[in-house]
Amino acid sequence: MFRAKYEIKINAPISEVFDKMLGIGDKSNYEHWTSPFSPSSSYDGVWGKGAKMYFTSRDESGHVHGMISEIVKFEENAHVSIRHIGMLKSGVEITSGPEVDPWSGAIENYSFKEIQDSSLVAIELDIEEKYKESMREMYNAALGLLKELCEQ
Repeated sequence: MFRAKYEIKINAPISEVFDKMLGIGDKSNYEHWTSPFSPSSSYDGVWGKGAKMYFTSRDESGHVHGMISEIVKFEENAHVSIRHIGMLKSGVEITSGPEVDPWSGAIENYSFKEIQDSSLVAIELDIEEKYKESMREMYNAALGLLKELCEQ
């Protein structure tokens, strides 16, 4: 696994960035900024420590696919840690096997820090080496959308 790191400074209060990034007040905010990963990106679940989350999208046939994850740490306006435990394929949960085992247990950390009147969002995530470049491109695009969303 490779530990990727991304960060962005957003000219908006942490509470607003945190809310829009996670789609807490309006899930469409999450769906908007994550669209570079998949045009139908969404999630099913409730943000909170110990919660099971499904990070989903739909394929061309309308079948739901995605990641099954657990919220390991949730500190409002400060930090969210997500551990991936499996995948959802056409609505079926898969938690072991050759498709899941190489990345099962991978972590995503999102940290939020106030810098004067702005917010710094720092992301660290475990990814397979072969996805390093494509993830960098998608995260750069996604974080650009998050910045636009929060600063408008």
